[in-house]
Amino acid sequence: MGSDQKLVQVDVTVGARLAVPPLILRNEMLRISTVERTEGEVVLKVEGWMSGEGIKVLEREGSHWLREGNRLILDLTGVQFIDEEGITLLRRWCGDRLVLRGGSPFLRSLLETYGLILTSGER
Repeated sequence: MGSDQKLVQVDVTVGARLAVPPLILRNEMLRISTVERTEGEVVLKVEGWMSGEGIKVLEREGSHWLREGNRLILDLTGVQFIDEEGITLLRRWCGDRLVLRGGSPFLRSLLETYGLILTSGER
């Protein structure tokens, strides 16, 4: 793998539903971990760069949980950047069943610019 390529690492720590092979990307890495799963709710911790192929992985995983009627909580504490495609995805998911939490002051400002609000850390 060249120096301009990194892997998207997808971990599943609760449940074993996600079976996405690593994807080769350029200059970006996204890690998605299922950190909590209860009846009707799932928490995904997202870390790294929300861009490119990583958005497609996040969309598949998040859409699965939303289709099943779950409340989806995205912990964005480890997210460094979200590109336009990532913002579009979050805006499309926006509603009563999506909660965005965590995130740096930079990320908070970026999301607020697009009408997306982060909650403070916990539920």
